[in-house]
Amino acid sequence: MCYDKVTLWIGRSFTPQCIDKMASRLNIGKRREDLRTGIVTMEGAIRGMKLYFRPNGLSIVGSLPKFLYDDNIHPLTRGTTGQAIEGISEAIGIDISDAKVTGLEFGMVYPVSFPVPDYLSRLGELPNMHRYRFAESTLYYKSKGRNQAKILCFYDKIEDARAKGVTLPIGFEDANLLKYELRLRGRISQRLGVNDVTASSLSDTFIYGKLVNMYQSEYMAIHKQRKADNNMKSIKTVSDACEVLLGRLINDGEQGKIERYIEELKHEGIFANSTYYTRVKKKLLVAVDKASGGCVDNVIKELDNDINNLGAYI
Repeated sequence: MCYDKVTLWIGRSFTPQCIDKMASRLNIGKRREDLRTGIVTMEGAIRGMKLYFRPNGLSIVGSLPKFLYDDNIHPLTRGTTGQAIEGISEAIGIDISDAKVTGLEFGMVYPVSFPVPDYLSRLGELPNMHRYRFAESTLYYKSKGRNQAKILCFYDKIEDARAKGVTLPIGFEDANLLKYELRLRGRISQRLGVNDVTASSLSDTFIYGKLVNMYQSEYMAIHKQRKADNNMKSIKTVSDACEVLLGRLINDGEQGKIERYIEELKHEGIFANSTYYTRVKKKLLVAVDKASGGCVDNVIKELDNDINNLGAYI
């Protein structure tokens, strides 16, 4: 498990002289001064980290593994996370250990046995989240409503690296690498049930463990579509036969049919009692499970095991 992109905020005043001093350390920097107010702002970058200086504070945005290793395929440990934070402090000349974390990406790359789309096609509904399959190798779950405070991302890491022009490490060219990432922004401390989350606390066992637990729980809450079992021995009644056929039809093709159907029912105002929508969804999910015949799906089993065993990384 490791962090990737983080957003940090240091809320303090920076004089024009202080900004100029820090600007001399940046690879790329643009300084702007409002001639009417005299307010100085600056944007810059150093080793992939972007810095935005404002009169009331400093925002730092970037990938911690890219800063440390020049790529985000090699994961950070808790220890190297601390090294990355110290390295950024040294690079820009400001101690950022107390910087507030306002956004983070937390996840892991999994070497898997099958092509990544095989796994994504089996990940179905997630309560209170919208499912988006933007491409064959990319799957997102986003919070309902305007505020996208939580996003789950599943994607082909090799394809993503190639699209961004990243040079792949030797030995990774033909690998199947699935990245599952939890993205949080906004009130992160409230989501984790802690007083505050700072740059230095990212490597704390307690905060790290909280994130691992959330990461696992979100994945486990996803309804998994297991490969349909054509064995009809599980059919005992007429209702069983109807449910199996319904489940097969739902499972045929891309996931998300149930969620879209429930949203359509809500849009048309079919039920006065909102609990009926939940009941319809549960019945449809029962049909999906029955269509699998209780069979073990090796694709889902592999990913379930990988994510269940993450306690070793805390």
